[in-house]
Amino acid sequence: MDVKFEFDAFLTFIARCIEQTLDLYLYSDSNPREKLLPLSKLAKNTPHSAEYWSLLARKGRIDAIKEGKTWKTSRKIIKAYLAEQNKKKN
Repeated sequence: MDVKFEFDAFLTFIARCIEQTLDLYLYSDSNPREKLLPLSKLAKNTPHSAEYWSLLARKGRIDAIKEGKTWKTSRKIIKAYLAEQNKKKN
């Protein structure tokens, strides 16, 4: 077993988590009114399920943080993702 490969994968994972957390931390500081809400609540107003949003969060496609077992992000981030997807369709 190649230990270096596993270590590199672990470092990549940690770096991605730090980057996402910093993005959200800096975002929330600049937008104090923008609350972080559970994906299950935000999904209700979208064409996608909470599971889909959770997958996007795990893959780093949307900025989100995990508090306990709950993924959270903001309405603004969800709207931006949906707008980006609509542009790609047109």
